[in-house]
Amino acid sequence: MLRSSRQHTFALCLLLCSALFWSACGSPPPLVVDEDDCTGPNCNNTANNAGNNANNVFNNGNNANNVFNNGNNANNGNNANNANNGNNNNPIGPVNECAENSTQCVDSATVRSCERTEAGTKWSPPTSCPSGACADGLCCPGGCNPGERRCTEAGIQTCEMMPTGCTGFGAPVACPSGQQCDGSGQCVSTCMDECVLGERQCYPEDSPAFRLCVQNTSGCSKWSSTEVQCEAGRVCQNKQCVTQCQHDCTAAQVGNTRCEANREKVCQADANGCRSWVDKGTSCVVVGEAPCNSATLNQEVPHGTCVQVNYNWANCAADCGWGLCNNGQWFCQKNGLASCTSQYPHNACNP
Repeated sequence: MLRSSRQHTFALCLLLCSALFWSACGSPPPLVVDEDDCTGPNCNNTANNAGNNANNVFNNGNNANNVFNNGNNANNGNNANNANNGNNNNPIGPVNECAENSTQCVDSATVRSCERTEAGTKWSPPTSCPSGACADGLCCPGGCNPGERRCTEAGIQTCEMMPTGCTGFGAPVACPSGQQCDGSGQCVSTCMDECVLGERQCYPEDSPAFRLCVQNTSGCSKWSSTEVQCEAGRVCQNKQCVTQCQHDCTAAQVGNTRCEANREKVCQADANGCRSWVDKGTSCVVVGEAPCNSATLNQEVPHGTCVQVNYNWANCAADCGWGLCNNGQWFCQKNGLASCTSQYPHNACNP
């Protein structure tokens, strides 16, 4: 059986090759039968069979050509389709890089946008964000520095990183009771300072005791409730402990003058705060303490009183001079009000 199948296959191949040959080279030559060589009744059948076989071979050759041509046509069709498919995969037209009007952060501080052009969509050149920060494709609004604090009516807000990737102020946190935001984002006491820390206060003046300025539990300064004593033999004067003085004149008399032993003296304090009558270096006359009659005032004035006159008089040749009552007599007070214990200015001299 196997041998027969191989024989049939070989015959078919031989037949196909013959057909292709004659198709390319033309019709096969007519089969010539030599009648002289053929005898018997089968001669005609043999001749007829040979002619039929030759025609079949020729027809099969044509069929093979048709199959070959159909295959070429099919290949040509496939090649055309492949060419069309290639054209469809590589269209000639605009090329889009991005979605129109979309934005993108180039880095943490710059942004770019997608713009439409004739050649398609393209990314614009990057631009700097006004706030100096870019997140999630958008410039951050305003912004702040992480950790920065500010005061609001509701409390203190702290700058922090938001879920958007931008910085912003978080929820306000109220200050503790008795405190308020001081403008720099810190809670401070609402009390008022009474003094400068470390300062002294004589309590009272010219006494050996003083108070110190300290800070209370609220953070404000105040005078201590307890007194501090100066060293032995010293008293507090003008916020300092000084040697204890034997004052000759009062604090109210500082700057006043008087005539003592024909010498004019003034009340003043020395470097230690001790007050005394100090010689001014000018002379004066004191005989008694009798009053004087003042024509200007039309009355008597006590000893040591000064009256201003708006005319020249014998003892003082000057307009609006001051007359000093000294034991019932008037003397020109050329040194101003040096020896006057009380004074009466003239309205005409002091408009």
